[in-house]
Amino acid sequence: LDGLIGLDVAATARSRVVARSFVYGLADLTATPRGDRMPKQKTRKTVAKRFKITGTGKLMRRSTGMNHLMRKKTNSQKRVLTKGTELFKGDKSRIVRMLAGIN
Repeated sequence: LDGLIGLDVAATARSRVVARSFVYGLADLTATPRGDRMPKQKTRKTVAKRFKITGTGKLMRRSTGMNHLMRKKTNSQKRVLTKGTELFKGDKSRIVRMLAGIN
């Protein structure tokens, strides 16, 4: 404790954590639990809600034209639009990256 009295008041947060762990006899709180492994890729949840992966691996999205002006559309048009459509091939790689955690 005598050595800690001379610490600078404007010390960084990391040095405060290390000093606190030294004083209270705690393990080093700055160590990462994963060690040297790469960080996990996280799924973007907003993308996961908007796109579905089919059994064959295709990405399905919601059809456009279903938000308003429904009175002028025929019933057959509305039925076709409720099924959804396949995602464009140019967007597939970008969306798959965002869906990293979903297999």
